[in-house]
Amino acid sequence: MPGSRQREIALMEKAANDFSSKMLLPDRQENDRYPDAPFFEKALEKAKELDFFNMALSEEMGGTGGSMELLGALLAGLCRTDASMAALVLVNAFCQHILLETGRGDILLSLAEKAGQSPQSLLACPIFVDPSETGLQASAISKAGGWILSGSTEFVVAANLASHALIPASTDEDGSWAWFLADCSGKGANISEPVFSLGLHACPAADITFDKAKAVLLGDKNSGPAVFDAVCSRFFGLGAFMFAGIMEGAAKDAIDYAKKREQGGRKIVHWSQMQMMLSDLAHKAHVAAILARAACVAVDEDAKDAPRTGLAAFLRAGADACHATTDGIQALGGVGYMKDFGQEKRFRDAKHLQALWGIYPLKKIRYLKMATKI
Repeated sequence: MPGSRQREIALMEKAANDFSSKMLLPDRQENDRYPDAPFFEKALEKAKELDFFNMALSEEMGGTGGSMELLGALLAGLCRTDASMAALVLVNAFCQHILLETGRGDILLSLAEKAGQSPQSLLACPIFVDPSETGLQASAISKAGGWILSGSTEFVVAANLASHALIPASTDEDGSWAWFLADCSGKGANISEPVFSLGLHACPAADITFDKAKAVLLGDKNSGPAVFDAVCSRFFGLGAFMFAGIMEGAAKDAIDYAKKREQGGRKIVHWSQMQMMLSDLAHKAHVAAILARAACVAVDEDAKDAPRTGLAAFLRAGADACHATTDGIQALGGVGYMKDFGQEKRFRDAKHLQALWGIYPLKKIRYLKMATKI
């Protein structure tokens, strides 16, 4: 089994690298100009063909197995070139797991049947917030046996690409909230133009305003926080894999550049100060990958400490990624700040990804509570 899993991971890494080199790298700079440039629709369709959006689901659900370690290998491979596609894959997987956590796997199968394909039609979600931290602008009321959404939800990732969105909405004045499934093209749902963001430009997001739009309640009307925490505890390792991939890409580009660039009569890779910087970059990427893999394996094996392990990996990898991508820029000197070379994009993407599932400093407090039971 261990040998079989390693072969699966190696094949997944190869698939991610091949896809990235052919579909992402040639147009990375242009893709990063979205929404002022065309969306990389061909790359998205190819990713669907390769079942990238199916990997979080079990074979029984029409997926490819549901292994977090395998999905993490894919995300890291994509992030070495462009984290935007990886973020789309992550958002869709997160939505799928919310549906599964609330016992609504039937919705995934129904959406797939309507689309005439396996469950990989895109789903949207405001993945860069923890609704319990920021408060909710959308509210839901029960009416005639169903639910009606009003208000707005900001920065819903993939809102202008997805058929349906998962929306957190308040259900009572006491602060209770739950997840709801809303039709993005349904009556009463209005999607804004793409919202410009710090990084991940080719992973579009938009605001959605609801005016008495019909929605499906997922779980109980006060189950939102428990569902969110349960799914996040399984996904933090995937976030760590994305940070690792960004650092690996930054390290490779920095080392390749240092081997070619000459100054003072020799290649700058032979400068001791540059070697220290490159070593720091490379070993942080390696450590992040080790932590990410341990976190995802813990989830796959249903280990008791999986939530704590995943959050620790995410926090460590996130902090290191922001430092490492800064070094990635410095290693290239002045051109490191130019969009042509990709390093400044990695810096922006790493900072953006720190906001996955809520405010970054508050996740540190969450870890402290998990570790000390305070």
